[in-house]
Amino acid sequence: MSSRRAAAVVRLSSLGDVLLAAHVPSFLVRADPGRRVLFVTKERYADLLRGHPHVSRVIALRDHYRVLSLRASEWLERE
Repeated sequence: MSSRRAAAVVRLSSLGDVLLAAHVPSFLVRADPGRRVLFVTKERYADLLRGHPHVSRVIALRDHYRVLSLRASEWLERE
């Protein structure tokens, strides 16, 4: 098993909530520089997070959130 640490930030609601949560990956990486951060949000907000220096991957969801747990857990297990 890999010793790398991973975390997922999930923010699916409004634009303001996504913007307020955008600082969380930086906090997580400063606290643990080896950590990789996955950010899960609605498709319409994903571009705001792409290119974030502390977000390793952005998962953009449409209206079907049932795939969230599968995709996020698969990514976290690989890390």
